[in-house]
Amino acid sequence: MNSRIYSNKELIGTDNLEVGDDSMGCLFGEFRPNEKYFQIAQNVIREFWKTQKPDYSKLKSLRLNVQLDNQYFLYPAGGITIEDSIEFPDEPLIIDLAGLDRIIFEEFINKTELPNFVEKPWNPLSIEEKIDLENQLFIEMGIESETKSWLNIFKTKQISHVL
Repeated sequence: MNSRIYSNKELIGTDNLEVGDDSMGCLFGEFRPNEKYFQIAQNVIREFWKTQKPDYSKLKSLRLNVQLDNQYFLYPAGGITIEDSIEFPDEPLIIDLAGLDRIIFEEFINKTELPNFVEKPWNPLSIEEKIDLENQLFIEMGIESETKSWLNIFKTKQISHVL
């Protein structure tokens, strides 16, 4: 299934995703980077893979997003990684998505033709709109950025927002 990969609001490549581990809701595929990937993401990803203690905040700062051809943005709870090692420059880059929601996995991933995700009168979100809405949500909930976990709201004694 064809998808577009974004870092923040920039398209960094494409992919044709396949089922990796059905029981865990995992997808993978050969990542086809564009020039933006090499400009804004490759150094962060290579740094992530070469250290014994990876800095997840740097990887999260890329705000990787995967959007299917039917405009649906996947939300893998286990995260998104791109395998890109300087030690293996001739190997294809691989993207992994872990922990997709079971309903989404079964409804969308196991079909050869994806149904329209958005029905009229609604319109699909662009990556710019998605990021802007997420940023507003972080502000409203008092979260500094997506690199801080939204789960931290449960650690506070009083939540100051109705969400």
